[in-house]
Amino acid sequence: MKKILMVVMVLVSLVATQVFSAETVKIAVAAADKTATAAVSDQPASAPYFLVFDGEGKFIEAIDNPYKNAE
Repeated sequence: MKKILMVVMVLVSLVATQVFSAETVKIAVAAADKTATAAVSDQPASAPYFLVFDGEGKFIEAIDNPYKNAE
């Protein structure tokens, strides 16, 4: 019975480790253009785009800022 309990506990910990390690880091940068080499905006609220990068710095996507002209 102790062996079965130990095996179950090890399996649960392995599964939990895999689930939580699947989380990814994303970084959004306010920018003046849709390209990964665009200049960083000094006013994020009015920037035309947000560039999204992963935790390793790889460009993922550019998102239009729907509030760039808001007051």
